Amino acid sequence: MAHARDIYGRRPVSRSRGKTQQRIMDLQHDPAQLPGGDELLRDAVPGTLAASIRGLHQGWVVDQVVTSRRAYERSLVLLARDFAENGPGLDAPPATLSAERLEAHLHWRVAMGLTHPAELQRAGVHLGRFAEWLDGSAGTALGQYKDRLRASAAALVAPSDTA
Repeated sequence: MAHARDIYGRRPVSRSRGKTQQRIMDLQHDPAQLPGGDELLRDAVPGTLAASIRGLHQGWVVDQVVTSRRAYERSLVLLARDFAENGPGLDAPPATLSAERLEAHLHWRVAMGLTHPAELQRAGVHLGRFAEWLDGSAGTALGQYKDRLRASAAALVAPSDTA
């Protein structure tokens, strides 16, 4: 049965519907990988920040839909790079982490030129999720600062009144 064509001569139904999305999904990395962070977190010793970052990734992030998963992966890799470069170090225990250090990560992002408003706001949410993960997996009390981290991120993207 032939389908009628529209006024431009196109078929009314695409033959590639669903195939394009599958081709894109086939190009995605293995969910168990943390692109850009695998090398930093390769030798994560249990009880360290590296293991906590890896734990959040394996225990929660990999089960998210691809767009959320990729956003969390970016955030976790940037957090790992910041900790590796500026302390407390990926081999430090999670108990050494403070709410102030998590907030400082947001400022580090800005200093690195990562100033996209939506990305900064997502980073605040992701840091809050990481803080909650640390509470459950490492016995910290950082999850209570979740709203503070979101507010700090929002303040960084708010327009300045000192013009």
